[in-house]
Amino acid sequence: MRMMYTDGIPFHDPSQESGRAGQHQESHRRGTVLSVSYQTVRELRWPDGVVCPSCESKEVMKRGFDDTQPARQRYECHNCDKRFDDLTDTIFAGHHQPLKVWVLCLYFMGLNVSNEQIAHELSINESDAYQMTTALRGGIIKKSQP
Repeated sequence: MRMMYTDGIPFHDPSQESGRAGQHQESHRRGTVLSVSYQTVRELRWPDGVVCPSCESKEVMKRGFDDTQPARQRYECHNCDKRFDDLTDTIFAGHHQPLKVWVLCLYFMGLNVSNEQIAHELSINESDAYQMTTALRGGIIKKSQP
């Protein structure tokens, strides 16, 4: 049985299974891992509940999910009327790499894998791998300037 890695989780090659069961299992696993990643960001970022990054109010309402990343929750603050999502004001916001690539990059960094090898494993440019590892070493949440 051939092992493959997707979204950081080893699993057997679904092409060895027959029919739709293998396709369904792979699709379900990918969705679950991505949801777990966003859930983990929420739990680490807001252990006491979601807080507006602009005014720090807890009067926040859920406003659906992102169109391109369905596990990414959107919010609106009742206090300042600003909209934000799970990644607003984090190093993950505003980059073209999806969260799962960032999580895998962090995993490889923990294994002391070189930027060149990270780029190869994630099928990204070496310059992207360098920028991501530099940002991850700097911290997950952007610090506001005094």
